[in-house]
Amino acid sequence: MGLPGDYTSRGRFLRAAAFVNLSLPSNNVDEGVFHAFHILNAFDIPKGLVTEVTEHGVFNDYTIWTSVGDTKNRDYYFRTYLSPQQCKINIIEALNG
Repeated sequence: MGLPGDYTSRGRFLRAAAFVNLSLPSNNVDEGVFHAFHILNAFDIPKGLVTEVTEHGVFNDYTIWTSVGDTKNRDYYFRTYLSPQQCKINIIEALNG
């Protein structure tokens, strides 16, 4: 029958769980971050794909940013809707400024 294919939270969560559990393990942090972003690519919502019409107007749901955390090294990776370029912030360095 396959996995759910819609963009509801439930459908996306079920697909994400399956992708993570069926994917090959990563050999190092860089490969793990790369792998995580590839999995997350399957769940981006483009503008206009999911809309909601309310009495206050039409609202579009879309992926504003995507992020991956490396808890061991305390690095936070993200990319935004406007740029596919990954950015990295070390949480400790950011706090110590």
